Amino acid sequence: MNPCENGWCEETMTRYRCHCPIGFQGKRCHELDTNRPATTQDIVVTCVKDITVTVELGIPNKSVEFTSPSAVNTEVPVVLVSQNYKSGDDFTVGSTLVEYIFADESGNQASRCTFNVNVNTVDTTPPEVQSCPFNQTFSVIKTTTPIAWTPPTASDASGIAFIVANYEPGVNVSVNSPISVIYTVTDNSGLVNTNCSFNITLVSVETQWECTSSKCYHVNQRWPTNWHDAHSFCLTLGPITTNAGDRQPSLLFADTEEASQLALILETGDKFLKSAWINCNDMETNGIFMCDVDGKGAVQINLTDWAKGRPSGYGYEKCVALTGEYKWLDLPCTLYLNTICQIVL
Repeated sequence: MNPCENGWCEETMTRYRCHCPIGFQGKRCHELDTNRPATTQDIVVTCVKDITVTVELGIPNKSVEFTSPSAVNTEVPVVLVSQNYKSGDDFTVGSTLVEYIFADESGNQASRCTFNVNVNTVDTTPPEVQSCPFNQTFSVIKTTTPIAWTPPTASDASGIAFIVANYEPGVNVSVNSPISVIYTVTDNSGLVNTNCSFNITLVSVETQWECTSSKCYHVNQRWPTNWHDAHSFCLTLGPITTNAGDRQPSLLFADTEEASQLALILETGDKFLKSAWINCNDMETNGIFMCDVDGKGAVQINLTDWAKGRPSGYGYEKCVALTGEYKWLDLPCTLYLNTICQIVL
């Protein structure tokens, strides 16, 4: 509400002041004044030219400084009646009309001072790349293997136009021939980021594994171990990259038929098979043997591959080994036997 009944109000930090037009006087311009002289001079306004500034794309506004418009009348004081912006205010992207209105104490109201503040966007920031893969080394059985990876993503205030790589996931890579993958990211402003690059190296473990069409086998020829160490050792060998994808080695699981064939497959001979751990135990529930067939989790197996009189039912014989005529034998897990690891293709 305007406290100046017939004039306009000038506010300060602690009070206000009423400016009365011709014919009115008093603190609130509420009294008639028929003796007040009128000015014969117009108000002279010093305005501001249009202002143009730039801001980085994605930033919504910018603080803009300018010389505030001013106005004078040689005969009477001039006051600022209203303004919609002041120097240092934030201006949003686009064009904003700034308006200042002045008047003198005689009631002459000048033409308003108006100018535009134009805030234009400019893109100087290249796109950002997220989740760029690290250098990768793969243990492989075949000398040439297709290698896959998760491509990086990118973002930019202007949007992403292209993400191009010199190699695509699934490319065939050969042992002793590493490749360097480079991603080139271009945003909609034409700015480019080429900082995402990584190397892919293949290391052959083919000589360490003997393979059939369904499995590969690795014999730990260093020394016999207990069941727990044998189980852990196989996990340290992976993952292994095969033509069927990445595979995690696990401790051998073999029934009588498979075990009888292993003696012919492995160059070490059947001496390992007659004293080798397999991936079965009854540690959770006595008498219920759980077997991890393919390294994906243990399940209950009901087979007839046990040696005569086995399982014994003794509570301390918790782990299973191949022995005798390729039959299963429950034994204490602390015994030291041979270790054979497998990969299921």
